[in-house]
Amino acid sequence: MDLATTPAATLAEMVSGTAQARDASDLVEELLEELEVAAHALFTRFPWDQGSPWHLSKTNLSALGGCRRRAALAPRAGSWNRALVVGTIADAALKSHLFSDAGDGHRVEAALARLDAAGSGGAAGWLGSVSVERRQRVCDEAEAAAATLAAFWPHPMSERLWLRVDEPLSVPLLDGSLVLAGRPDVTLSGPPTDAPCTLVEVKARNLHAQYRNEMEFYALLATLRDRQLPAHLVVLCGSGEHSVDPVQPDSVRAAARRVVGALRTAEALSVDQATGRVLATMPSGLCRWCDGRFWCDGGRVWLEENGLALCLDSEVDPDDLQCTDDAGYSDNGADEPL
Repeated sequence: MDLATTPAATLAEMVSGTAQARDASDLVEELLEELEVAAHALFTRFPWDQGSPWHLSKTNLSALGGCRRRAALAPRAGSWNRALVVGTIADAALKSHLFSDAGDGHRVEAALARLDAAGSGGAAGWLGSVSVERRQRVCDEAEAAAATLAAFWPHPMSERLWLRVDEPLSVPLLDGSLVLAGRPDVTLSGPPTDAPCTLVEVKARNLHAQYRNEMEFYALLATLRDRQLPAHLVVLCGSGEHSVDPVQPDSVRAAARRVVGALRTAEALSVDQATGRVLATMPSGLCRWCDGRFWCDGGRVWLEENGLALCLDSEVDPDDLQCTDDAGYSDNGADEPL
C-alpha cells in the first residue's frame, strides 16, 4: 500500500466503513483474567504502597523486556539528545499540520510554538545549548522529516475522520493499583462512531521492527477499553517508510503476553534487588543511552567491541554514533530513547 502517493484515499478507506466493528467481548474477558493473575502475583509478593497506581507504559514495558540492570535504573530527567529533539519537533509539527498547515520552511517554527504552548520546552532548551551550526543542522533534519510526514496526510482533514491527537488510553487492573497506559500520536474514528479506530504513530526516522510491538500494545489497550478490535495500526516515518497492519486477535494476545512477561520480570527484578543478587545484563545498541554504561562491565565491553567506545565519554552525544544493531533504535516523542 503506497501511503505516500495516495494518502487521502488510504486514510479515507480506513475509516469510511470498509472496516466493520468487530466485537471482542470474549477476548477482553480472556485477556483481563490473564493480566489480573500476573498483576496479582507481583503485588502479592511485593505490595505497591506508593499512594498512586503503577503505570506500565510502552517505555517501561520495553525496558522490562530487555536488560534487567537497565530496567532497574531510574531514567534521567531532561535527558535530551539530537534524535529526541528531531523526533519531538517532527511529532509536534505533524500535529500542527493536521489542524493548520504552516507550510514548507515553517514547520519547525510551528512545532516549537506548539511545544511552548504546552509547557514543553525541552527541545527548545537543547537547541539553545548547542552551536548555531548544529542547531541549523538539527532544525533542517526536523523540517525535512516534518515535511515527509505531512505528505502522508490530506489537508484539510475531513471531519468524518474524527481525528484526535495524543488521546490517552488507560486500562486499570487490580482495582486501579496497576494501570496500563499509552498515548497514540493520532487516533482516527472508533466508538461512539460505527467504524473501529485506527491508531497512528509517527516517527522521525526509519521504520524498525520493534515499532510493531509498540503498536500492538496500543491495540491491546484500545481493545480492552472499547471491547472491540481496532481496524489498523499505522506507523509513518520521516524517512518516507511506513507500515499499515490490520489488527487480528492473535496480535492483541501477543501484546498481552508481553505485558504478562514484563510483570513477571518485574517480580524477578524485585527478588534480585531484595536479595542483593547481581542483575542480569543484556548488552545491545540500547547500551548507548543507558545511564549505567559508565560502570557496567557488560555494556562497556559490548560498546567497545562494536566500535562505540566513544559512548563512554560523557561529553559525547550517543546518537551521533552509528550502530548497526537492530535493537539500537531511538524512539521519538516524549519518551527517552529506548
